[in-house]
Amino acid sequence: MKMDGASPARWLEMLVDRFGALEAVAYSSIKLSRYVSECEMSMDLLVAEAVLEFGEDLRNAQEAAGEWTDEVLAQASGRDVTHESLHNAISQSS
Repeated sequence: MKMDGASPARWLEMLVDRFGALEAVAYSSIKLSRYVSECEMSMDLLVAEAVLEFGEDLRNAQEAAGEWTDEVLAQASGRDVTHESLHNAISQSS
C-alpha cells in the first residue's frame, strides 16, 4: 500500500483497522479454548491475551494522537498557517 504524504494520524488509524483482524483471531481462539485443546487452536492463549491488550493500547494511542492533533491545529488556527508555524506549534506542545 502506498500512502505518500499521509499524516501520522492516518497511518495510526489504518494500523488500528488492520489490527482488528488479528484481534478477531484472538477472540476466536479464546472462545475455542473452551472446546478444544490449545494445540489445535490458531493462537496460544497467552498470545491471544497479549494481542487484545496491545489492541487496547493501540486504540488509546490513536485517541491520544487525535486529541494532540486537535490541540496543535487549534493553536495554529487563526494564524497564517505555514509549515514553519505548524512546526512551532508542535514544538511548543511537546
